[in-house]
Amino acid sequence: VLQRALAAGGISLPLPEYASQPLPPTDFAGTLPIYSLAESASRRASEWISESNPSAEIRICADKVNSDRLVSSVRASQVVFVHTSKATHAATDGISAAAGEGNEIVYVIGRGASSIYRSFLAWQHG
Repeated sequence: VLQRALAAGGISLPLPEYASQPLPPTDFAGTLPIYSLAESASRRASEWISESNPSAEIRICADKVNSDRLVSSVRASQVVFVHTSKATHAATDGISAAAGEGNEIVYVIGRGASSIYRSFLAWQHG
């Protein structure tokens, strides 16, 4: 995560060997909504997730209120990532209402793309 975040800022630092070991290969093959008002962070995290999960259908949602598009994205997925520091109550309440028993909500703590990506990795590798 650190290496990706630094590279996005144009910084390259040597990392210890343990930090440069790749994660186990996996391929999430479902719909993956990311809700955040920080669209650039969502797009960057989406790119990082897509690199190791090319079958994932990532939907970036930045609606400030509950919408049909937001609700359909949540209902079509098994998990939705909510970037809590960049969200509105109206939208997060709509996400909570739309999530059924088969839908998990992962609340992303932090401010940028690395927080979203780190939350995805924690969820995926459990």
